Amino acid sequence: MKNIRMILCTAAALVSMTAFAQENNNRDAKGKVVRGPYETNSIGSNWFISVAGGASAFLDNHEGYEFGHLTPALDVTLGKWLTPSMGLRAGYQGLVGAQDATKILGNQAGTTTYEEDFKYSYVHGDLLWNISNAIGGYKETRLWNFIPYVHTGYVRLTDINDESTDFKPHATNLYDNEVALGVGLLNNIRLANRVNAFIDVRYTNFSSRFHDWAIGGRMSQLTGFIGLSYNIGKTNWQRIASNAASLALAEQALANAQAQIAALKAAPKDTVVVEKFVAKEDDGDTKYVPLALGIPPITLFFEINSTELNVTERQHLKFYVENILNLDPERKFYLTGSADKGTGTQSINEKLSQGRVEKVIEILKNEYGVSDDRLILKGTKITDEAADPRLDRSVIIVH
Repeated sequence: MKNIRMILCTAAALVSMTAFAQENNNRDAKGKVVRGPYETNSIGSNWFISVAGGASAFLDNHEGYEFGHLTPALDVTLGKWLTPSMGLRAGYQGLVGAQDATKILGNQAGTTTYEEDFKYSYVHGDLLWNISNAIGGYKETRLWNFIPYVHTGYVRLTDINDESTDFKPHATNLYDNEVALGVGLLNNIRLANRVNAFIDVRYTNFSSRFHDWAIGGRMSQLTGFIGLSYNIGKTNWQRIASNAASLALAEQALANAQAQIAALKAAPKDTVVVEKFVAKEDDGDTKYVPLALGIPPITLFFEINSTELNVTERQHLKFYVENILNLDPERKFYLTGSADKGTGTQSINEKLSQGRVEKVIEILKNEYGVSDDRLILKGTKITDEAADPRLDRSVIIVH
C-alpha cells in the first residue's frame, strides 16, 4: 500500500500545482471571460504527437494479491483538438508489469510469497476535455492547461512468468485480450508555440483473467508519465464574430459604397484624372476623354476556408457593377486575391487566394457579361496587413 499512497499523493500534488500555475482567465476589454464560439479549422489543423515515459503499478482484487511493483511504462499518442476544449487521442501504452501474491486459492502455504511478471500492451482511445479553456476561455499562450479525460481500448498480456502456477490446477489461459477503460489527468505545460511538456496520470480497469482465474475479476493499473508533445499544422483558434457584428460590418461597407457614389455624382467631371485615349472622328488623332471613376478600389470579403461569396458580398458586387463598372464599358479592372497569413498552411492559402479572385472573375463574366479583356488578374497574396484577419480574406478590384 505504500506505493499506492505515494502515487496518489503525487497526483494530488500535481492538481495543486495546476491550480497555482494557471495564468489569468482570457477576458475582453470589460474584464469578462470570453469562451467563443470559434471557427472550425481545417482537417490538417490542431494535431499533436506525444511520447512519454514513466512508471506503473498493477492491483488485482483476487484474494492474496498485493499492489504491484513499480515498473517502467511507455506511451506514444497521436491526437487532434476539434475545438479549444474538446479533443481526441489514440495511442499505445506498454512494457512490463509485476506483482506479488501471498496467498493463492487452493494453496494452504499462507504466507508464502509468489512473484508474477509479464509484458503488456494497451491500445487506447481518449476523449480529452481541456477544462482550462472551457472555464477560463481559450488562451494560446496559457502556461498550464488542465485536461481530464476518459479512455478505453484493449489490453493484452503476454510472456507471463507466474511462480504460483503449480498451485492453480484450474488455470485456463496464460494471456488474454481484455477490454479496458478508465480515467486520466493530463497537465500540458507550454514550452513554445509547438512544443509542450506534460505530466499524465492514468487509471485503468480491466479483467484479471490473465492470472488464470477462469471467473475473471477486476484488475486495475495506475500509471504516471512525463513526456513531450509537438503540435502539427495550425495551432491556434479564431473566434467567430457575432451575427450583430457581421451585420454591422456589412452595413458599414454598404454605407461607404453609397457615400462614394454620392461623392462621385457631385464631383465636377473635369476634375477627374484621365487615363483613357480614344481616336477623334475627323483626323484619327487622339484626345482625352473625361472619366467619372475617381473613387478608391472596392474590396469583397470571404469567409474562412472559402472561395464562395456570401449573399451580402454578392449584393455588394452587384451594386458595384451596376453603379461603377458600367460607367465606362471599355475600362480595364485589375483584381487581386488574398488570404490571411495566420490561418491555414502556405499551400492552402495559395489555393484560397487564387480561387477567390477566379471566383469573382467568373461571376463578373457569367452573371454580368463583363468581357475577358476588361478583367485583369493582377495577382494573389497571403497577408496579415489588417488588424482583424477577416479583412485579409478578400478580393480587391482596382480601376
